[in-house]
Amino acid sequence: MFDLLHQIQISGSARQVLDAISSEKGLSSWWTKDNESLAEIKHVNIFRFNGAAVEFHFRVEEHHTNGVLWTCVQAPKVPDEWVGTIITFYLMENEGVTDVKFSHRNWKLDDRALAQCNTVWGALMPRLRGFVEKNHVNPYFEG
Repeated sequence: MFDLLHQIQISGSARQVLDAISSEKGLSSWWTKDNESLAEIKHVNIFRFNGAAVEFHFRVEEHHTNGVLWTCVQAPKVPDEWVGTIITFYLMENEGVTDVKFSHRNWKLDDRALAQCNTVWGALMPRLRGFVEKNHVNPYFEG
């Protein structure tokens, strides 16, 4: 299995970062405008891309003050290589700065999709920081 890992520091509380990574408003501000998200265990969050031609469905497995864990589940528009992958955001706050450890784990193949996904996550992390620190709304995807 292959894993994607990113780590950034954000000037802001863990609560602010948690809201940005787990609320529909937060996620639409830095990732994709077209999403249906709730911070509830077992809820399946839906993220749409390319005019809803592609979707990612993530079941919320964990949601707590230190982060979230989601599992990608099968659905009609979810690419096969994403099914079973696991996303985590682990948050650790110290004196108003939150360390964000991000992972997208359990990839079965080291292929083009893996490399492309890693590039996108790398571009998303500064957008997350900009939203939390400056309320800068700049979604990577319009939907």
